[in-house]
Amino acid sequence: MAKLGVTPTHKTVDDLRNTILSPSLTPYFEVQFPVPSFLSNLNSGATSPYNYLTLLCTEAVLPGNNLITFNVDNDYTGVTEKMPHRKVYDQELQLTFYVNAGDDAYYPIRFFESYIAYIAGEDPSDSDSLERLKGANYFYRMSYPDEYMIDGLLIKKFEKDGKFISVTPGHEVNKELSYEFIRSYPTAINSMPVSYGEADVLKCTVTYSYIRYIQHNTFSTSRVEPTRSSRIASVPNTDPQSRDTTLSRSQVRQAGTPGGFSAALRQEDLTVRGGKTRSQLRREQNPNFGKGSREDPSTPAGQIENKKQSNYRSPRSRRRR
Repeated sequence: MAKLGVTPTHKTVDDLRNTILSPSLTPYFEVQFPVPSFLSNLNSGATSPYNYLTLLCTEAVLPGNNLITFNVDNDYTGVTEKMPHRKVYDQELQLTFYVNAGDDAYYPIRFFESYIAYIAGEDPSDSDSLERLKGANYFYRMSYPDEYMIDGLLIKKFEKDGKFISVTPGHEVNKELSYEFIRSYPTAINSMPVSYGEADVLKCTVTYSYIRYIQHNTFSTSRVEPTRSSRIASVPNTDPQSRDTTLSRSQVRQAGTPGGFSAALRQEDLTVRGGKTRSQLRREQNPNFGKGSREDPSTPAGQIENKKQSNYRSPRSRRRR
């Protein structure tokens, strides 16, 4: 009897040390934030988002995805298969920040409030805009998406020793696992409760939206694209000039003559052999050529004519009777 699966093998202490005893730990990650053009004044100096948001980000979520499937019934007897037809991303990313005090206090709150205000067409830092915000008849006009949706938001997962253990012995994968988010922007800032009592660090949780992500440093895969025929086999070849045409000889003749099949016959009739046409040659060989009934057999006249032809017997056959 054939064996199923892989035969269990002996595991050494080094195997255990490199797998079970070397887990990936959650505290080692970094989030890098792209800065949109309307906040470009924060790109340098002490107010750089890298100096604040990257260091203050205390919680992040590595994104996921799933395949949407549909059921295919009875391709195989009694079997229902699930066939994927679309890849769907989570499209929401939760990030939590410690809120700092001192220099540039409340930086995460102010950064994302300014970001979302711009998306909604607001500018609380401008006195005229602030007066409009206070008005009873205030209305907003959203900004154009290309102005606030940006690429470059990165989540990098790494380890304390800066290495990954590869599934291939003796080969190291790149030092980190990177997720790059495409067309990302913040959509929500969660409420932040404050209260008397035991002091705790104030945290700000922000929800980002994105259309998809790219995971870098993945394992390579061998993908072979199926070969495509220049012509679908199930479609007949109707090219009259092709050697592999599926047209009959009369159809080829009709396609090659502007007037159709009858015009092709007339064209043949004009072919002269020894000064005579083909029709003349046939009449010399058979005096009755061309004198037969041309009645449609589906009509009464045609049926009568066919019956006369079937009842006709040659003189030789009459003598035998």
